[in-house]
Amino acid sequence: MAGEVRSGIDNFTFDPKYFIELVRIAVCLKKSIEYASIANANFFKIPSNHISPDGAIGGKGYTLLISEARQQMAETVSLLSSLQDSFTDEVTSTHWKRIMEDNFTGDQLEDIERLLETL
Repeated sequence: MAGEVRSGIDNFTFDPKYFIELVRIAVCLKKSIEYASIANANFFKIPSNHISPDGAIGGKGYTLLISEARQQMAETVSLLSSLQDSFTDEVTSTHWKRIMEDNFTGDQLEDIERLLETL
């Protein structure tokens, strides 16, 4: 479904109480990407032989090769980015914009708009 335009949602009744949570999720995902990207970049800067003589990290029941950890971290950033893009597209779509304008006022609307600006 990636990259596809959704159809069949025109007659759906969107519940405004879920909009704020969707916005918060999108913001959390964005922050998660930022942190994961920093961790990923920093981890890639450290030569493996400066981390571990056996090329692995962990212990006490769970170890992971450094090369696998680096691959998983890069994949994690990519997955978070895909999720965040989808959530941002959702909360900035026209159907939610109408819901937002029709159901929220004052401080609540300002809070939502402030959160949306961070995306």
